[in-house]
Amino acid sequence: PLLTPVTNTAPAGVFSAHTQHIWDMSRQLQYGLKHVEYNGRKTAIVLQNENGPCPLLAVINALLLRGTIQIHEDRAVCTSEDLLSHIGSQLLESSERARKEAPNGDVPNQEADLMAVIQLLPRIEQGLDVNVKFRNITDFEYTAESSVFDLLGVRLVHGWLPDPQDPLVASLIQKYSYNPLVEKLVGPNNPFPPVPKS
Repeated sequence: PLLTPVTNTAPAGVFSAHTQHIWDMSRQLQYGLKHVEYNGRKTAIVLQNENGPCPLLAVINALLLRGTIQIHEDRAVCTSEDLLSHIGSQLLESSERARKEAPNGDVPNQEADLMAVIQLLPRIEQGLDVNVKFRNITDFEYTAESSVFDLLGVRLVHGWLPDPQDPLVASLIQKYSYNPLVEKLVGPNNPFPPVPKS
């Protein structure tokens, strides 16, 4: 089946004026599609346009490769609106599944998390605020933006780890996430010892 947008405009009152503007602008962007063979089946992947880094592509391609969503093989392009609509539908479906699987149908904070993520959707095309921690590849400071990945069951990883052959650096930075570490490094009270010159 072809991707079809749920609506041409965001529901009234759901987005702030700024987020509504981003939503309106993103509906105009188009992405090329490439059809590939993956795990013994044909699937589309969405190609990057001129915009640069894009969490939208990470999420949609993870869902396509997993087989959660499909784009008809006759399609050569799709719009941001198509992709965001599909992600929104998947968020609603996963939320409903979680509610049905929970004892008494109660999932604490689920509705609030879902509404927060839905409000973030138009912004995932421009980028997300993720704050890595330096202990392992899946260690992130919680942000509303990371909930997009969590609610869709898409594992988010990073490669910002200290060199294991430099235990001093590892011991100094492992208790920090990226943002506080940068503040420490450039702040007036830098607690780190100077790096010895080689």
